[in-house]
Amino acid sequence: MFKFFQNEARFPSHKNEIPKPVINYIAKQVQTAAKLFESYDFTNRSFFYHKAQIRKFFGFREVNSDDNIIVKEWLSNNISSSDIEFEHIKMKLYYKFKELKIEPPSNIVVERIVNAALNTYEIKFFTDFFFQ
Repeated sequence: MFKFFQNEARFPSHKNEIPKPVINYIAKQVQTAAKLFESYDFTNRSFFYHKAQIRKFFGFREVNSDDNIIVKEWLSNNISSSDIEFEHIKMKLYYKFKELKIEPPSNIVVERIVNAALNTYEIKFFTDFFFQ
């Protein structure tokens, strides 16, 4: 979890998101069985405590609804006509969260923010095009 967050500036949404070679490598470093990771429960209190410790170590904080509004507006203003690829915009959003040192929301919420930003961009684009 620590190494994933260090690399991605977010937590994995499920265990399969962490490549098995990474799990094996880290297990070897700490001299434990890689199979132990299979029993790590992403729903228990320890998981959330570990996330809090990792956030604190890297100086991040949890996202709130105001953050989502702010980054959606930022994203809407930073989409260009030459760059409207969904996945690229999604990565741009993740980068913004990383820059702000905010743990991004779930993937579903991220996708909603991207879709809303794209919708806002399209409305503005067509309004400017047809009414100016």
